[in-house]
Amino acid sequence: MVKNIGFPRKVEGSLGRLVIPAEFREALEIGDNDYVELFLNNKEITVRKLNPFCIFCGSEANLAEYENKKICPDCAKKIMKKFDGQN
Repeated sequence: MVKNIGFPRKVEGSLGRLVIPAEFREALEIGDNDYVELFLNNKEITVRKLNPFCIFCGSEANLAEYENKKICPDCAKKIMKKFDGQN
């Protein structure tokens, strides 16, 4: 759904920081420390919440988290198999 809501914001400092309004973050379910993707389309910027993905294969299904990293069951099994029998 496209909703035209204007929230003028000033670009801050030499790094070009921009605050995303709380209403937008809530609507997109963007929390603290979540990642977003930025897309440039002609002269417009699109911001989209980055879905979590497995750090090894890129899968987005049935992820577990370890040390702030996401891993899928298939990759976890492969890793466990690799270490089976090693001391």
